[in-house]
Amino acid sequence: MSLALGHLSNLEILNLHSNSLSGEIPEELGRLSKLTFLDLGGNGFNGTLPVQLGSVSALRVLVIHSSDITGPIPASFGNLKKSTHLHLASNKLKGETPSELGELAELETLDLRNN
Repeated sequence: MSLALGHLSNLEILNLHSNSLSGEIPEELGRLSKLTFLDLGGNGFNGTLPVQLGSVSALRVLVIHSSDITGPIPASFGNLKKSTHLHLASNKLKGETPSELGELAELETLDLRNN
């Protein structure tokens, strides 16, 4: 993904599900302040979850499943106050689930299985 994604300031929906993408998830996605739906699931991403994604305060749905994402869930994801669905299943996440996720009053689905 080499486009300048961080410059798409009016982008609200980004669906890149099952496109055989690989590499690390771009940190610049954290600059997409109007983004409400982000689906990166079913790709071959690796590395860790970008802390910057926690800055996307409009984000309601975050899907990053079935990749090779490692490390912990960033505590900054507790800033996703409008989120209703967080799907991070089938990665290689480790560590404790941040207590900050307990503050997500709108959250309807939290899928962390197979990590």
